Amino acid sequence: MSNEELAVLIRAGVDVPENTAALYEQNKGMIARLAWKLRAYAELEDLRQEGYIGLCNAVDAWKPEGGASFIHYAVFWIRQAMQRYIENNGSCVRIPSGQQQKIRKYKKIRGQYLKLLGREPADWELCRLLGVSRDVLHHIREDARKGQIQSLSAPLGEDGDLSLEDTIPDQRDDYAGVLDAVQQEELGAVLWPMVDSLEERQAKTLRARYQDGKTLKETGEALGCSLQQARVIETNALRTLRRPRYANQLRPFLYDDMVRSKGMQGTGAERFRQTWTSATERAALGW
Repeated sequence: MSNEELAVLIRAGVDVPENTAALYEQNKGMIARLAWKLRAYAELEDLRQEGYIGLCNAVDAWKPEGGASFIHYAVFWIRQAMQRYIENNGSCVRIPSGQQQKIRKYKKIRGQYLKLLGREPADWELCRLLGVSRDVLHHIREDARKGQIQSLSAPLGEDGDLSLEDTIPDQRDDYAGVLDAVQQEELGAVLWPMVDSLEERQAKTLRARYQDGKTLKETGEALGCSLQQARVIETNALRTLRRPRYANQLRPFLYDDMVRSKGMQGTGAERFRQTWTSATERAALGW
């Protein structure tokens, strides 16, 4: 029975296991030859299995009315299945399929230049031939180097004391979160005693606003005063904290990444007129 006849029967649901096995037996030699060409990138047995999957996919996608012979149609699907397997499992570092295609084209161009011209192509030549920008070319080169990694345990450097896996951060450990918590505690240990040393109503206002998250209206109600009076008390308290004897104690924290990154938010003259506080002050106070 021909490949086309078997494929038609399988698509019709007639004795699918038996006919699929027969189709594989008729084409396993071709699958083995395709796997042999790619043996440098994966195990032969794994490639043959992927070839079988590609053959089955070809049956589902083949259209008898198209006029193309099944075997020519199936070669594409078998080769694609093997190639995708290599892309997904042939390297310790997972590189997307689209990027893999760019890397192959990049390597092919380099090889042709070395063979014909005896030199590496210039960056502008690579960008033009690949149709990419210099930034994209840089990423292609980086991914090409990653794709050459064969083992995460391979030693790095001459001493061999460090391996690639030693340089990969453990995602289960929130180092950044721990550092932020420590920095918050250190900042609070300096800031809040300074706040408590202010006049009592000023200290209560700042704690209500920046520790308890209350609005000016809620703060005024807690102090038994109006919203506008609460605003004046807060403004005077912050003005006091700007004096050198207070500000010098907070200066080491102003350049900390935690405060600086938050201090970039809401910066500007309009925001200052609305709150009478700088972005860095709001970040330090925990707003």
